[in-house]
Amino acid sequence: MIENTITEFDVCIIGAGWSGLLSCKYALSHQLSVVVLEQRDWLGGVWNYSDDPNIITVMESTVTSSSATVTEAADFPMKPELGNFLHRKDIQAYLEEYADRAAWRSHTF
Repeated sequence: MIENTITEFDVCIIGAGWSGLLSCKYALSHQLSVVVLEQRDWLGGVWNYSDDPNIITVMESTVTSSSATVTEAADFPMKPELGNFLHRKDIQAYLEEYADRAAWRSHTF
């Protein structure tokens, strides 16, 4: 958590879901300094399930309606053993693994 510190960044990204993580990836690939601000304790956006009615997420039982090959990031294929249409837990795990692989968590607060 950033506490009473003024730090300058080239890019400030709001949210650590799909879009936030990929925005971070591309900003870093262009040598920009990046901070990703996430309201919740963990990345994943709507795929990070919560039963709290004040937090908007997918349902616990959600399965993707798009195939793995359409859903995956171009530089990080999904594991074939997961099948074609993934459960939200698999998407969450995929996003966490993708973020860990690229060390993006160090940019997220």
